[in-house]
Amino acid sequence: MGDTNSANRNVLEFMKIGKVRLDIFEYPDSFEVIGKVGRCSYIARGRDKWKTINKAFVNVARLHRELEEQSK
Repeated sequence: MGDTNSANRNVLEFMKIGKVRLDIFEYPDSFEVIGKVGRCSYIARGRDKWKTINKAFVNVARLHRELEEQSK
């Protein structure tokens, strides 16, 4: 349940940011998720689909925030 709540928070954050792209690849024993926002992208890999999606959300959001702060 905690993973779902944190994923929901990340979705709300991305609604503020704007367009988000998630590419989800399913392999026999793992998942790969590529999160993209503007020029930022992050590749997450893992065995649990939702944890991997959340990891991509969290890290691409962090990269996007850092890039925004640097451009100020």
